[in-house]
Amino acid sequence: MTLAHVEASGALPLEGAMPPARGRWTWINFWAAWCGPCKEEMPRLAAWQSQLTKQGALVRFAFVSLDDDSRQLHDFLEKQPQDGVRSSLWLPEGPNRTGLLAGLKMKSSPELPEQALIDPTGRVRCFVEGAVDDSDFAEIAEIVTH
Repeated sequence: MTLAHVEASGALPLEGAMPPARGRWTWINFWAAWCGPCKEEMPRLAAWQSQLTKQGALVRFAFVSLDDDSRQLHDFLEKQPQDGVRSSLWLPEGPNRTGLLAGLKMKSSPELPEQALIDPTGRVRCFVEGAVDDSDFAEIAEIVTH
């Protein structure tokens, strides 16, 4: 399934395919512009991706907005710093959202933020309901680097 994507001015375009490409780990962060914990953890996740890449992990972090208001989503991305999350896949309410969430065996209306870790074979390895914090990094690094 190809998802729509939204980028802030000057941001690089995203790959829009879900489920993710096989052959690498994928951390999917489901978020919304109105969700305080979602916005708080975004810089942490961006830093994790950088750290894991430096450690040699084949991992991609995909941010998937569940916003229903495209203006709110676009405004949020435009206000992000240059090194922040300025691009996101977008999954508005409808059959695509329902199908993707069901395919991942997630609730149709997940409590945000929510994370899914997909292994290189395309299997969901774990879900994290709620925000992650710095203490979760070691466990994730152990999984994706071995």
